[in-house]
Amino acid sequence: MIVSRVRLFRHARGALFALLVLLSACGGNSNSPAGPSSSPTPPAGGGGEETFTTVLECDTKITMRDGTVLSANISRPDVPGQFPTLLTTTPYGKDVVEGGGGAATATSPPDSSAGCLNPGSPETIGLAEFGYVVISVDWRGTGKSGAGDWYTETWQSDHEDILDWVQQQAWSNSQVGVTGCSNLGGSTIVAATADQVRMAEGKPRAVYAAWAESFFPDVYRAVVGAGGASTSPAAYAIVGLIGASSAGADPQNPSPQPNQPIYSKLAETTAGTSSYDGFWEVINFVPRAAEIDIPVAMTAATDDLWQLSLTSFDYAQRLKNSPHASFFISPGSHCAQGGWEKYRYAGRDNESKRSLVKAWFDHWLKGRDNGIAELPRFNVFPEGAEGWAVQANSIPAEQTEFRPYYLVNRDGSGELSEQPSIDESTLSLTCLPCTASTPEPSLVFDTPVLDEPLTLAGSISAYLTVSVDRPDFALSAVLYFVGEDGVENLISDAQLRGRERALDIEGSLYDSEGALLHPRHLLTEEARQVVEGIYRYPLSFMPAAHRVPAGSFLRLRVAFHDTKYVVPADLQASMPGTTMTVHLGGVEASAITLPVIPGLE
Repeated sequence: MIVSRVRLFRHARGALFALLVLLSACGGNSNSPAGPSSSPTPPAGGGGEETFTTVLECDTKITMRDGTVLSANISRPDVPGQFPTLLTTTPYGKDVVEGGGGAATATSPPDSSAGCLNPGSPETIGLAEFGYVVISVDWRGTGKSGAGDWYTETWQSDHEDILDWVQQQAWSNSQVGVTGCSNLGGSTIVAATADQVRMAEGKPRAVYAAWAESFFPDVYRAVVGAGGASTSPAAYAIVGLIGASSAGADPQNPSPQPNQPIYSKLAETTAGTSSYDGFWEVINFVPRAAEIDIPVAMTAATDDLWQLSLTSFDYAQRLKNSPHASFFISPGSHCAQGGWEKYRYAGRDNESKRSLVKAWFDHWLKGRDNGIAELPRFNVFPEGAEGWAVQANSIPAEQTEFRPYYLVNRDGSGELSEQPSIDESTLSLTCLPCTASTPEPSLVFDTPVLDEPLTLAGSISAYLTVSVDRPDFALSAVLYFVGEDGVENLISDAQLRGRERALDIEGSLYDSEGALLHPRHLLTEEARQVVEGIYRYPLSFMPAAHRVPAGSFLRLRVAFHDTKYVVPADLQASMPGTTMTVHLGGVEASAITLPVIPGLE
């Protein structure tokens, strides 16, 4: 199969990764190109682990095809020989804080006494001691690299050039593993996609495995316009963080040029004039997931940013040609998951995330028989559970029961019921007050108190049958469980702007019986629709990973928008006074479907 650059970098409309942080030996031969559709095989290996003294090389220069020079830090064994490479690329300044994160993540001043900071992601720093070459590279336009814009085709081709450069080095065995979190996690998918282009041009495979954490494979849908609801003010802050980190990384270049294309697109989202277009298409890797044919591990936290866990979860289900894909979701926040010391695989205990990442690359880059080949595909440590309650070989887990809860009118109040209402009924809500900073009025639907605990793990979806008295509006639905103390505990949420309701039929995900699991909206300007009459809106929630205790109950709040999202300027004046009516009974009753894992109650 020949994969052209046009196909990969200009994928047809409708067919990582983060704007955003607050913030490798032997199985191939560089003289024997692997075909672009051939899956990598881990090299034969085993035996005891050798350790090495290491050398740190600061600000190594890598020249791109257009003459722009990128800056890299390299840590490698201080002996002759060829080793697999662990690559991380970053916009946050490789010399601002170890692990490649932004300046805001630093808890203490970095130690640059060696001349620069150690390269790698937090889990790969120091692995040169165990026979890897560990590299961090500043993106163009950031850190100590040359000027330029990122989130562009040139930025993507930079990853091709970096892989070419690695394979040409005397210390390289031509095998690369890519890793990182957030923007850095997105870079792993950029590198893997870039490698497909290289192989289509007859070059040898470079990337043999990826470990991608908390990343956005579809920037627009995850962050900038989730469901058409703008989050751009927060995105502005993060783009600013990239600039601040870059300024701190290079005192001789204290005012790097801002990334003008990004600022321009964010201004559109603030105004409410943005849409999913060619700019965002370049950095949407979801339609290309099936082209990735290397082992990929992905992680997300239950309390992660925006719609991050949804888009990465969506991406994980599309890795049809990966020889091994594993998705992990567990308690924690962005780039700060927990529970790794409780993880077990192939009958083995695991010490930490770092030990699991090392084992991942030891197997796929060094051929170690360490049980990694038996990692389950779907791994969930539900919030409120004692450990990794779900370890399944499919997404969704084989044992999942998709249980619908219907929105019903119970004597003038909302209720979530396992039985639909026979009689058609409605409940209405008027948008007063209706500002980004004021708590919104909402319709509340509660289940009865649970007699037994409930474990949720996987896709949440909903259909809300709604009518409004204005041509456009913003809708949110937030799912909680309410404990015996009366506190609402967030499980998941979904956002949708009324005019963006057009569904991407081919791009959505369905279960084996054809039921909609992940609604995917087109969000293009051409697909916008005038909202009138009664319409059945499909909503896609972030995946659930929660243990709901007995004595609690579930609560769904339906409102015009959730305050973590921002009403665009073009809606600010028109939304107040808008009335939304939710239709509850009849054939097309409003309902939310939850992924229940039975046998864990």
